[in-house]
Amino acid sequence: MSAKPQHVERLSVLLERRLEATRSLCEALEECLPAMAELDLDAMEHCISRQAELCDAIASVDSRLQRIGKRRESDTFIFELLDPEVDSEALVYLRSLVEELRTTQKRAKRLNETFSELVRRSRISNTALLNAISQQTSLTYSNPLERFSHAERG
Repeated sequence: MSAKPQHVERLSVLLERRLEATRSLCEALEECLPAMAELDLDAMEHCISRQAELCDAIASVDSRLQRIGKRRESDTFIFELLDPEVDSEALVYLRSLVEELRTTQKRAKRLNETFSELVRRSRISNTALLNAISQQTSLTYSNPLERFSHAERG
């Protein structure tokens, strides 16, 4: 399938949107790291909501890209859509967008892995803290009804 030169502009716009949304996702992930470390639940909720919005935006752009051409494992499908008549400057620009997008996606993946690890560690810490609190509470507070029922039996 061959694309008409008018598709070059459409591809450029979509790739630019995808790149911008991915950059924003990286920023949102970075902004959430201190909130995770400080256990600031309101900030974490805001960050996670923003991340979800950005993921939706990325999915929307990806859907549009898929409609332009058959999406493959790599981004090379974009170049297969272009006619040989498309000027090389436009092709070079598209290639640079794709390369920058790949780099930004790798960064987003690393940040997401860091975020996921912080969530996992936070769960472990919270579970340990809850266990310690429940043990401490049972030592310092006994239910008066339990004492009363033991007194009746004895």
